[in-house]
Amino acid sequence: MSHSQTARMDIRCPHCGYDFSAYLWVIIDLDESPELVPSIRNDTIHYITCSRCGDGVGQADSPLLIYRPGYRPPVLFSPSWDSTGDDIKESAAFLMNQLRQSLGASWQDSGIAVVPRPSLGEILTVDFGDTTLKSGEPRRTP
Repeated sequence: MSHSQTARMDIRCPHCGYDFSAYLWVIIDLDESPELVPSIRNDTIHYITCSRCGDGVGQADSPLLIYRPGYRPPVLFSPSWDSTGDDIKESAAFLMNQLRQSLGASWQDSGIAVVPRPSLGEILTVDFGDTTLKSGEPRRTP
């Protein structure tokens, strides 16, 4: 069973007017999908291109939860750009619950770090050792 998940977003291309659906990654298991690492690092993971005319529509504003088995913390959460306080907690909790359900018995509550999108690519494969917080206590990393 895949732990990675997408969310559908309905879009109208500003260039040709075509209505289409894009599927945005909201949970990525790096062991399952290592090919997505370059898109996360260069911040194009949520870039949308029109499926009809091929023109760029732009960057979607969507949260992203990254599961990194073998790293501490094993989960990085990058909120959508306009999220603050309670919005961050709610979206992180929702996506963490989705991940927890898909992992089932293999789930271990080993912490989460909240990472602003501009910093995500830099720390994607950094191990923070024992400095993690328990789930439900997100923090911003440098």
